[in-house]
Amino acid sequence: MRRSLVCAALLGALLAITPEPAYAYIDPGLGSLLFQSVMAGFLAVGAAWVGFKMKIMSFFDRRKAKKGSETKK
Repeated sequence: MRRSLVCAALLGALLAITPEPAYAYIDPGLGSLLFQSVMAGFLAVGAAWVGFKMKIMSFFDRRKAKKGSETKK
């Protein structure tokens, strides 16, 4: 059972990597789709970065405020 599964997996991998001509048409709208996807990814990473940075800054601001109030007493 295991040997036949391994043989089937190797045969599938071999068939997947053999080059064959792709008779495909690349739609002109594909460029705009890729551009939109890349831009959305950059904006999502930027928004996550800003949110993460704000959380870190507010954490250190709270620590600074606590230290300042402790030294004034």
